[in-house]
Amino acid sequence: MWTLTLAEVVVGRLAAAPPGGRDGPPRPRSPRQPARSHPLVPRLAGYAALGLVLLLAGAVVTNLLVLRTSPLSALVLLAVAGLVARLRR
Repeated sequence: MWTLTLAEVVVGRLAAAPPGGRDGPPRPRSPRQPARSHPLVPRLAGYAALGLVLLLAGAVVTNLLVLRTSPLSALVLLAVAGLVARLRR
């Protein structure tokens, strides 16, 4: 019975692939084509932190009234998110 190891399959596929990959070498970007934007938008960080503050305020209330556990971790995260929201406004 003839079997292939994973290394033999990978090496065989790499040897058979063209130098630039499956689609060939990458094409240069045209001057009119915009660069890829960054997924994080710094000007929205304050609003995102404010949303986290509201979410964590609900977590504190849930820990106190529903779960009857210590809200310490939620309070620490609430303070950090509040600090970020304050500094990024």
